[in-house]
Amino acid sequence: MKKILFLILILATLGFAKRDVFLENRVYKIVSGSHMSVIGTSNVKGFTCKYDITKFDKTLPVHYTIAGNKIVFSKSDLVLENVNFDCGGRGINRDFKEVLKTDLYPEIKLTLKEILDYKTTNHVEVLVGISIAGVSNQYGIPVCYNVVDGKLRISGHLDLALNDFNIQAPTKLFGLIQLGNEVKIDFQLFLKEI
Repeated sequence: MKKILFLILILATLGFAKRDVFLENRVYKIVSGSHMSVIGTSNVKGFTCKYDITKFDKTLPVHYTIAGNKIVFSKSDLVLENVNFDCGGRGINRDFKEVLKTDLYPEIKLTLKEILDYKTTNHVEVLVGISIAGVSNQYGIPVCYNVVDGKLRISGHLDLALNDFNIQAPTKLFGLIQLGNEVKIDFQLFLKEI
């Protein structure tokens, strides 16, 4: 069960837990059934940009130490390539990539920092560094986890403000269409230790 707990906290939003010892390295793979979306609004219509999970073809190495009820991570990153988001149409895909400044910053980087009180429940808060458009911020993400068919299921969501990353909500049609400043990142990841 503790090994399963460790797996939990593997991704940004994402977490894991294990026994009370130093573990140099664990390696995970994001498997089928996983999803990640960015959900936003405008004054006209909402939008959802889904990440193509099949593009997670790399393994995810995780390095950490355990100190009491706290897991501290190092070099434990999940990199999302901006081009792998699909917002449902060519125009909105182009706009989304423009908002993320994809030409200059082609990736979103999620860096696991720490998990507190990982032994108490299957709901934990994961401290994650998020880098978007060249700006990095840290967030506490509430994460739920359990085991389904031998895979660790990690789920949660995080509300972000675009201006936290020096991104101005764009306008279209001479200001008639305005994107909202708030977006929600929603995720459910199935992880398999390899």
